[in-house]
Amino acid sequence: MSGLLDLPLDAAAFVVQGLVLIGTAIADFFVEAVAFLVELGTAVIGAIGAFLGLVAEAENDTRFGV
Repeated sequence: MSGLLDLPLDAAAFVVQGLVLIGTAIADFFVEAVAFLVELGTAVIGAIGAFLGLVAEAENDTRFGV
C-alpha cells in the first residue's frame, strides 16, 4: 500500500523542486538585471557629470574671447 502513496508524493516533490529551481532562476535574472541597470545608471550619471564639467570649463575659458 505504501507503494501507491509514494508515487504521488514523489511526483509532488519533483514538481516542488522544479518550481523552486524556476523561482531561483527568475530571482537570479532579476538580480543580474538590477545590477546591470545600476551599472548603466552609474555610467550615464558619470557621462552627464563629465559633460557638465566640460561645459563649465568652456564657460571659464577665455582663449576664444567669447
